[in-house]
Amino acid sequence: MMGGKGLALQHEYIIYATKDYQPIEFRSPNVRKILDKAHSLIQKYGGATQQAKDEFSQWVKSAKGLSGGEQAYKYLDEQGRIYRLVAMTWPNPNPALVHDTHLF
Repeated sequence: MMGGKGLALQHEYIIYATKDYQPIEFRSPNVRKILDKAHSLIQKYGGATQQAKDEFSQWVKSAKGLSGGEQAYKYLDEQGRIYRLVAMTWPNPNPALVHDTHLF
């Protein structure tokens, strides 16, 4: 975004070629840890209940080894998707608008 007034025209690409058909993953190992915890709590409570959401948020806050960016993904929505609250516009002369950004 360009100060909340349009779409940015910048793109970044990573292009690779290999003889092996295995995908290359650049995800932090903590992403799997976060997703697994959310899944286990949803199974435990029979859905993305308020109890599951609260326990997930507390777990993320206290989990060792998560970066600050990973700790921001401490919310579960009604479908059990993980998200964080983030300001989507920068720079913005007005107070930042808060939107949710899903992890997956």
